[in-house]
Amino acid sequence: MAVVQNPWGASLRRFAQFGNRVAVSSRGQTLTYAELIAQAEAVRAAVIEAGAQPGEVVAIVARNGPGVVAASYGVMASGAAEFVVDLNLGPDDIAYAMRILKVRRAVVERSELPRAEGLGLDVMVLEGILARPPRGASELPFDPHAWGKTIMTSGTTGRPKAIVHRHDRRWIAHELLRSHLPFVPGADDRVLLMNAWSHGVALLGATWFETGASVELIGGVDVACADELFARGELTAVFAPPTVLTKLVEGTRHKRIDGIKCIFCGTATLQPALYRAASEKFGPVIRVTYGKSEMFNPITVLEMNEAVEYYRDLSTFDAVCLGKAARGVEIEIRDDAGRLCAAGEHGEIHLRSPHMMHGHVDGQGFHELPEGAFHATGDLGYLDARSRLFLAGRAHDVMKTGGYKIYPEEIERVLPSGMVVVGIPSAHWGEIIVAVSEDGADHTAAVAVATAGLARYKHPRACLTIAQIPRSLQGKVQRSRVREMVLARYALADGPYPKFELR
Repeated sequence: MAVVQNPWGASLRRFAQFGNRVAVSSRGQTLTYAELIAQAEAVRAAVIEAGAQPGEVVAIVARNGPGVVAASYGVMASGAAEFVVDLNLGPDDIAYAMRILKVRRAVVERSELPRAEGLGLDVMVLEGILARPPRGASELPFDPHAWGKTIMTSGTTGRPKAIVHRHDRRWIAHELLRSHLPFVPGADDRVLLMNAWSHGVALLGATWFETGASVELIGGVDVACADELFARGELTAVFAPPTVLTKLVEGTRHKRIDGIKCIFCGTATLQPALYRAASEKFGPVIRVTYGKSEMFNPITVLEMNEAVEYYRDLSTFDAVCLGKAARGVEIEIRDDAGRLCAAGEHGEIHLRSPHMMHGHVDGQGFHELPEGAFHATGDLGYLDARSRLFLAGRAHDVMKTGGYKIYPEEIERVLPSGMVVVGIPSAHWGEIIVAVSEDGADHTAAVAVATAGLARYKHPRACLTIAQIPRSLQGKVQRSRVREMVLARYALADGPYPKFELR
């Protein structure tokens, strides 16, 4: 797919057909398509007038709501590269991101101005931009190969890095996601988005705007707010990664929630117990996709009917099914020597597609992904005989105990909801498998029952508790932090029968 003109500017022009239809709502605040066009154009003009060049990274510091959407479309329509700052980041993380991306200009909501102080940025206050009389700005030459979007990784394996996507590949990802939607959203469709606009929700939201549908965009997982929307029948879809889905299922006051056409689930593996609980609440409408910062969703798709079949017939817990490759996506499984693995054989997942990242930025600079190269994900899994991808876990999370290699996820899939598994260093065993919760309860008996069907060496040797399970901004468990917190709270008496005592 050749991208020769700025596709985001073209999208804004197409939005004119939807007029006063609501594009974005957020806790009663609304933005119509006509207003979105006007506000995005104002941001585009301001960014160009400020001197931003094609592909230059322009930061957006705004809360989830109409403002961040208008700023996002305006920056992209200018030809610059957008960097939507996740407001869950701390000051040091934001300063680090600005430094490695060499950000000079930022569009900032007035309420978020303190976050931009001391960073040496040319700050454009969003409310000031929108209050100015309309003024056109000539379009900059569009370079489809220039940087178009940057995203900070979750940092689960070390210092976060910035993933860079070119304009043309970002648009290819957009069209790919649109083509894989389970239905075409229309005027009566409204999707609930509660994760930060800096990540996957922006990708899904953009596909809904293309057909004049509506987005409810709120900051944080607000179950009470979601419950009101469910009660009024105002939603037809929800974007809910497993951490969000767990909170909805456990926190809702409704025994049954009807009218939802699809729950879009991804970013982490969906455990069988959560799938069953969510299906009881919403019906068989859960759809699973695999996406990464390095290659936008969808990489693979497990459609709603396929998820019903898979979770109904589930008989093994060594990995979880993510479905088949999306169009244009190539998946290879390679062993430690780089050889291709046969069907059913575990190895590292390697990916290639037309919507791959351009490269990444860290403290040493920009590292371009060679043209045509596969991306080594660090995820472990296998392809089955039906070409379905199964995810076992992360390479750096694999535990080694008594000569066996074990994925934490294969144990977590049978544990009570919310529990995580880590390996604690041991001179006797290599690592000691422990199950960790954050609710303070003793889960020893429940864990023993849940893991009875697993091999003996996979049974946790202790059930421990910490104040809170640390997670990344994307909701992924930070196992190294869990391990540190366990060791800070418990003293290990090592040996053939290890014991943990509170310090």
